[in-house]
Amino acid sequence: MSGLQRMRGQCWSIAAAAALSLLLSGCISVGIGSDAGVQPMYELHDSGALPAAGAAPAPEGARPAPLVQTLQIQMLPGSAVAETTSIAYSRQPHEVAYYRLASWTERPVRSIPRLLQQRLEAGSVSAAVGLLGDPLNSDWLLTVTVEQLVHDVAATPGSAQVRLGVALYDRRSGLRIGSRSFDATAPVARADSATAVAAMSDAIGRSFDALVPWVGSSLQDGLARRARLSGSAERRLSAPIMPPIVTLK
Repeated sequence: MSGLQRMRGQCWSIAAAAALSLLLSGCISVGIGSDAGVQPMYELHDSGALPAAGAAPAPEGARPAPLVQTLQIQMLPGSAVAETTSIAYSRQPHEVAYYRLASWTERPVRSIPRLLQQRLEAGSVSAAVGLLGDPLNSDWLLTVTVEQLVHDVAATPGSAQVRLGVALYDRRSGLRIGSRSFDATAPVARADSATAVAAMSDAIGRSFDALVPWVGSSLQDGLARRARLSGSAERRLSAPIMPPIVTLK
């Protein structure tokens, strides 16, 4: 075989290997640090929410009547992972990286309050729940901070870690009724973006499972405090004014 023929054979072998590599890469899921495939976009959702159906039963813990007529949600600055459409993972504490070929359809700082809005309305906490900026007047304000939203892969395949910080305010009195952080985790089936997103949505649903009842009990505390303050004010106004005592000499 001539040198030219051997060179052509080597070129064909290299080309065939490259083609096979490209073909196989299309079948690989988007894993940690992977550059394979077309970039998918994922929607963060509340896995604990009921599917849209007219005959769907009321969620567990739902009240027969809303506690208040209106409630507003305000997002506050929190973790940087909620301010980007990139999906975060972490190999060790205090360190994050991002999936290069997978992203959120919108930033979690925008999607999470809308998901919470829907869950609060479904739980009959308030007749109407709006986001700050909506044309809705309310005495009650719920602030929300995304403190953590990450695929923890310290031990693969890892778990989804979610932490939400919330506080409830009575705007009429200017008082904070209460505040708390809610942590939730969910196992990840594989160390890739698709299963990480599913687990994060599961963790969001689990955090809402604890958060929504807390909002309800905190609103009840706030309403009871209002009633006590109102009763004290009425008693002061209705108390008889005693005339001054004059001593005759």
